[in-house]
Amino acid sequence: MNSGKEYEDLVKVIREKVSQALENTKKSDITCLDLGTAIKFAKAAVKKANELGIKIVIAVTDKNGNLILLNRMEDSLIASIELAGKKAYTSVVLNMCTSEVLNCGLDEIVSSMEGKIVAFGGGLPVRTNGKLIGGIGISGGTVEQDVEIAQYAVNAVLN
Repeated sequence: MNSGKEYEDLVKVIREKVSQALENTKKSDITCLDLGTAIKFAKAAVKKANELGIKIVIAVTDKNGNLILLNRMEDSLIASIELAGKKAYTSVVLNMCTSEVLNCGLDEIVSSMEGKIVAFGGGLPVRTNGKLIGGIGISGGTVEQDVEIAQYAVNAVLN
């Protein structure tokens, strides 16, 4: 029977190998947005938010708009929890950046969706090889900062 120390060592080795495998995944190999990829988006977004000195909430959805990850930085605005999720959802269901929604004459869609759709920046559809795989929503800074952070996170993970 293995001792507790041997078990802990084995678990450590397995964790290290899984972590290395996730890091070594080619960015072009990403075909769907899963939790591992969502976590990478969140880490990149938090890094950029820290550089800008703001507290944000990050939401990541799959290609159907279903929430995969919601990460709230300590002391971020409570309202940003809902807004980040709606930005990610909007970017997927309309397959466009949320900052473009009103520019495309979609005012009626926004008003008819009972608050599920938002029409200000911070939400981006996530695509690989031209295929929609999910969305990211950032809330907590100015619209410009939210857009910058979302774009930074997508570029950091996929480019």
